[in-house]
Amino acid sequence: MATKVVIIIINQHIKYMKKHYFRQMAFGVAMILAAWPASAQPHYTSTIVNQTALSTPEGYPRPIRNWNSRYSVGVVGDTSAIGLSLIDHSAFFAPSTGFAPVITEKHINAWPHFTDTNTTITDIYVADDYAFFCGFVQETGAGTRAFVGYVYLPDMVSGSPSLWCGYIDNIERLRRLVAYETEDGYRVYAIGENIIHPAGGATYTAEAIVEIDDIFSSPIQYQIAWLYANSFFKKEYLYDVLLTNDYVVFVGHNYSPACYDMLHFRMIKRALPFPSPDIDDAYFFPAPSEANSRVASTAMNENTFAVSYVYVDPLYHNFFTRLRTIDLNTMTNVNAQQMARPDKMDPIMIDYLPDKDLIEMLQPYNNPYDFLCWEPHKTVPYISHILTPIKGTDYQYVRSLADKMFIASSGPYLYLQDPSLSVPASDPVCPSFFEATVEPIPGLPIVIQTIPLSATTGFDTIHHYPFLSSSILHKGCYSEQ
Repeated sequence: MATKVVIIIINQHIKYMKKHYFRQMAFGVAMILAAWPASAQPHYTSTIVNQTALSTPEGYPRPIRNWNSRYSVGVVGDTSAIGLSLIDHSAFFAPSTGFAPVITEKHINAWPHFTDTNTTITDIYVADDYAFFCGFVQETGAGTRAFVGYVYLPDMVSGSPSLWCGYIDNIERLRRLVAYETEDGYRVYAIGENIIHPAGGATYTAEAIVEIDDIFSSPIQYQIAWLYANSFFKKEYLYDVLLTNDYVVFVGHNYSPACYDMLHFRMIKRALPFPSPDIDDAYFFPAPSEANSRVASTAMNENTFAVSYVYVDPLYHNFFTRLRTIDLNTMTNVNAQQMARPDKMDPIMIDYLPDKDLIEMLQPYNNPYDFLCWEPHKTVPYISHILTPIKGTDYQYVRSLADKMFIASSGPYLYLQDPSLSVPASDPVCPSFFEATVEPIPGLPIVIQTIPLSATTGFDTIHHYPFLSSSILHKGCYSEQ
């Protein structure tokens, strides 16, 4: 039997701890300094750095998650190895020194004999002091196999980490995951998929919900629940999984002759075992073609979450990016907004910044990506900030940074940003600054349809890989106020 591999870091002796139009507003450094009180201490509002260790070409999706006000954990990799990095961005939160903040990283190689060319880490989720991750490995002559793993982050700080990882058989890829503590350890939920190649037909994916009841057990036991998928146009798509206070929520859209093409989600109570009858209920927004492609979602306060997508009005074929907020306690769409956009550009990712009650969204438009700032509880029109980093940087991942800023990644580049800067950047290309009008729109009802899922069980072993080195990241542009 082939040796099975798992990615995760943790000490073995530690089990677990508990504007329809846009206008450019670029100002020079002199204007910023002239408006700044002489007695005020400048602070950083943005910076871009370049990873030096195991750096990959721009455009590679590089998952990253914040751990605390000092550290985030991200992915590094090249043709020699792939692994996780612990990024020390504490200097970004310190008062500005008049120079770019010094940011360092420690990194661990997940598999010394696995590289960026055959291994893809698709997502990271931080729960307490653990970083959980998932992805897939391209095996010689055998397609891809999904994996899941974890690392204990304090061990990365101390310099003695271990990487733990294992396969999920019968799943080709894992794309998104969440994790939370239970009485038994940490439970993991992930979205998986297999690629279907029907004879004479269009290739499509079959989505699955994967649950691991205790990822610290050995071997791990996992459950797989398959969603229906009959063709490219008759199937259920899932794009995001998120955690609220009481629920695990899976968000996507549904292609079906019976249901048309509608925004929908499934959910299960966090305290319930999997599979549960809860997961058989699909919650639909009964507005055909409201969302007919990719959606992005994020958990907010308590049992609320937001979902974003592109809407095309059927009369004039104008494009709008929409944001809807759902309260699971009342099962209502409590707020809805839209922003006119020139073309159909699906949101890549959104995340909630609780300290500022803002949602940051990554969406392709300028050079080639914009970061749109939403105020999810506004019920009147307002002006949104749109930030665009240096031309050509293909950011594909964005997450909250210490609950009040955000961090984005693209290959070797990391972009740290305050989304609510009061004046444009002191460096006018780090980032460019635009505005757009956001308008309220009517909410939608939510209806339930029972579409049962069937589950299977599997087992696998967790493997351990220790390796650690460190580096200083190259300084790019930065801005301050």
